[in-house]
This record gives sequence, C-alpha cells and structure tokens, in this order.
Amino acid sequence: MRTPAQLQMIVWTLIAVVVAGVGVFASVLQPPSTIKQARVARQETKIEHIDSREPASVQGPQYSATTIDDRGSQAIDFTIPCEGNSRFSKNVLQVRLSGSLCLKKKEQIASSEIRNMTNGFGATVFPTGKQDTFTTDYITLANGENRIRIQHILKSGGKVERDFVIER
Repeated sequence: MRTPAQLQMIVWTLIAVVVAGVGVFASVLQPPSTIKQARVARQETKIEHIDSREPASVQGPQYSATTIDDRGSQAIDFTIPCEGNSRFSKNVLQVRLSGSLCLKKKEQIASSEIRNMTNGFGATVFPTGKQDTFTTDYITLANGENRIRIQHILKSGGKVERDFVIER
C-alpha cells in the first residue's frame, strides 16, 4: 500500500507528464509554415520518378527559394550562366550552385572542387546525368563579398577554373 505522500507525488508527476506531452503533441501536429509551403509547392510541381537511385540533387530542385522562406533570405538554387557577368547579388544565407563546363568542345568532368574563398566553406560537388554538368550542396555565404572558386579536373587531363563573386 502506498502512503498519501507517495500518491500525491504520483499524481503531480502524471500532471506534469500530461502537460508537457500535450505541448509536444500539438507541435508535432502543426508543422511550421515553411514546411506547409514546401508541401504545397511539391504538390503543385510535377515530379518525375526515376527508377535508379541517385543523389537528390541530380533530380533538380523540388521547390524554390520562396517556399523555404517568403522573403527569399534562407537559401536558393542558382544556375551559373556561361556568359556574362561574374558578379551576382543574392540576399540569402546559402546557395546551391549548378552549371556546366561552358566549353565548346565536349569534355567530361573527372572531379571538381568548389570553395567559398571568403569563409573557406568547401562544397560537396555531385555529378549529374550529363558528363559536363554539376551541382553542389548548399554553400554557406558570409556577409558582403563571397569569392567562389570552381576547379574542374577533366577526364582528358585538362583543368577548367572559374572565379566569380556573390554579394550578400
């Protein structure tokens, strides 16, 4: 038989567990608005299924920066143009880069290194279905100028380097 003090302790413990559990349960049932937005965008986007397993980055982005954060300040997917400006302004914390070798002659990438020289962040580079294109994971940007260096080693033994700036 339990004493009245023990019963009182059990009751208070149960009350504390129920109160804490209700808060946790409610937060699980109501996802943050960014998740809601990503779900809506995913439903509106036609996604093609691929039979073979590949990194998710090969399939391309399934949502845009506005679904991550309405102000566009969290992250974006950015395709580096072959021609034109080498200076870009992006008001984001992170950027995922994709692009191609931009060579007239067809070459194949053997390995790549992409680094934010400003903060030292090294990106993980993923090959895509095409031999002359690439994509990265999200690269953290520092405030101000971010000098990005891309170096590709080609299967032919050559090397392709490119530098550009992303102003945050």
